[in-house]
Amino acid sequence: MMRKLLILVALAGLTGCTPPLYMKSNILQSPGYADKSLGEGVWEVSFRTLAGINRDHLREVGAYYRSAELARDAGFPFFQVVRYEGWTKTRRHAGTPPEMGVPTEYLIKLTVRGVHTRDAELKCESESPAHCKTYTTAEVLRTLGPSLQQPTGEQGASTSP
Repeated sequence: MMRKLLILVALAGLTGCTPPLYMKSNILQSPGYADKSLGEGVWEVSFRTLAGINRDHLREVGAYYRSAELARDAGFPFFQVVRYEGWTKTRRHAGTPPEMGVPTEYLIKLTVRGVHTRDAELKCESESPAHCKTYTTAEVLRTLGPSLQQPTGEQGASTSP
């Protein structure tokens, strides 16, 4: 499957097309975002990039941008990251130590909660409290949208507090 995807991306490069930086992942776990509701105003958001195709930092940018989209569309002027998980999937030959693997994809998974005020209680579920924070929905859309070639937040529901 990975080989077919790489061939398609290489062919797209030859024709002058490049894969989009921001898109919904499909059932085959293609690069892009995925999300699911965990209850009213709470979502699990993930973003996957492939090594050699998308830059590693795009996983965070994509995950935070998608979180802001969900918060905006649900009418939340702020959202909180309450859980952060990130990892790299590697490929290695049999008998090779894990640290000798070649990165093949990067994934970040966030649990986010929409809130109506910046000072809403933040209940961190991450191993590292530094990953938990409250963000302004409109600011995240405005700041991260251009790097993903996406709208900066004017579309969708109102983003005013």
